[in-house]
Amino acid sequence: MKKNNFAGYALVERIKRKGSKIFQLFPISNRLKFPIFFDVLIAKISSLKSKYNNFDFGPLRVYQNVELNIKEIKKELNNKGGIYLWWCKDTGLFYIGSAKSFFAFAPACAGAGQGGKNGRLHEYFQNNRLINRINSKISSDVAKDMLMYPKSNWNLVILEMIDLNETLGEDKINVNLLREKEQFWMLLLPTYNRSLVVGSNEGLPMSEDKRESLSTLIYIYEISDEGKLIPNSEQKVFGIKELSRIGIKSQFSGLITAVNLWDIQAHLKSGLPLKNKFLLFKIPLSLEEQISWKLVMKTKGSGVWVYDFNSIAGNADAANLIEYFDSVKACREKYNIPLTTFKRLRKHRLNYKGYLFSDFQL
Repeated sequence: MKKNNFAGYALVERIKRKGSKIFQLFPISNRLKFPIFFDVLIAKISSLKSKYNNFDFGPLRVYQNVELNIKEIKKELNNKGGIYLWWCKDTGLFYIGSAKSFFAFAPACAGAGQGGKNGRLHEYFQNNRLINRINSKISSDVAKDMLMYPKSNWNLVILEMIDLNETLGEDKINVNLLREKEQFWMLLLPTYNRSLVVGSNEGLPMSEDKRESLSTLIYIYEISDEGKLIPNSEQKVFGIKELSRIGIKSQFSGLITAVNLWDIQAHLKSGLPLKNKFLLFKIPLSLEEQISWKLVMKTKGSGVWVYDFNSIAGNADAANLIEYFDSVKACREKYNIPLTTFKRLRKHRLNYKGYLFSDFQL
């Protein structure tokens, strides 16, 4: 189906917006992005907020037909910043961005959401900014469509808001926190954004699995010198990639522990402590679990114990021992596992074809 076949193209787009599988019968190019109806988008936002109801998102602000409501928008968002969303009625596509200021003076400082002297959202209402989008901080794809379609067909949603009058000033806003909040909302899979990695422009092609992993919410807990979990030491980081870039900072010593992407993924799977300093989880621990947790130190042996991974099921006492090897080399050669892979399997006690390789007896 060619794009210039407007009637057929519009029909397919409407089918896709409703989420019907009928669109699979049409030979649509893979490069076409999936539009969405506005009420369906709002429902997705509500569903995401309900799923993570332990976060303080604040009330959702929805402005339909921004041309008609521009005065109300500027009045309510003056001296405020946060996470915003643009949705276009003509295309069914939407964009998510962050702003240190929506409609207020913003000091010239680096970071997410830096706007002009009138704020980030104000730039979308200036034609000269929309035309000269190469050097602009606003989305070039949104700017292009805003010149093509009237403002009356655009809706604005404020996902999260920060009142600058209640902070120490706009220059004191935590830019990293703003980026983390924006990264969280990438779970909505915005269609105007060229990349779902905040602050990146990595290009359009990206698998859904990679998109989801980049927005994984990681809970980090700190371990004391006595081998106990420090209660209320929880830290939240949005994105495995972000964590591997910034490292893990101790809330008590202030020291930063470097960690790579592979270690993060392995520790999330195994639940084993990172360098006996930190625990990484995809779901938060209750206060009772934090208090009762204790680091178990075991003496490492020179050989390798092979267990049935499925027999453990969280209980090491029920582990079914298959065999023991005096040397690592003998075990690795029997199971035909590359050296680097074998080291990782033993270090994190990961499942390998139903086997668990341990450096000590369980």
